Amino acid sequence: MLRSFRLFFVALFLLPLAALAQDNVSKGTISEMGFGKFVLKESGGLARVYLVGKRDTSYEPDDWRPADGDQVQVAWFEKKGKLVASNVKLVRLGPNSVNPNDMVSPMRVKVQESGRSGIIAKIKGTSKETRFAYARKRTEFEPVGWQPQAGEEVEVQFEAESGRSGVTYVLTKITRIK
Repeated sequence: MLRSFRLFFVALFLLPLAALAQDNVSKGTISEMGFGKFVLKESGGLARVYLVGKRDTSYEPDDWRPADGDQVQVAWFEKKGKLVASNVKLVRLGPNSVNPNDMVSPMRVKVQESGRSGIIAKIKGTSKETRFAYARKRTEFEPVGWQPQAGEEVEVQFEAESGRSGVTYVLTKITRIK
């Protein structure tokens, strides 16, 4: 009787803990991206919003970040009633994604936005916009004194630098194409 009593308490306390330890996993296609979140549309038609963050979320492969149309597998947990992605694993690149292997310097791009810290440019052949950061005091502008404007086509030379938030493309030279 004592043995069955012990078995009952072990089952009562350990089984719920084992269920909590399992990660929830969802598979689907990213239908919408936003700052700090994305919407995943699963095969059954269910759409869920997942939050992403520096501390909470990791990506596989490390140098990839999700875009609309990517097929992914998401391990998630619940935090304050919201779904938080703990791991986002790429299953297949979507039509709007830039393959990191295709990012070869130099390349021609069309500037979408220009600012103090860099440019956002559209890569030819895709609808994906990629951010290029200026290297402090190292970026060469050709012609000298010129600043890129939205709508201009430019040639960029850059280096890929790994960081906490993935790969950053740092401009070493940017040339206006007439």
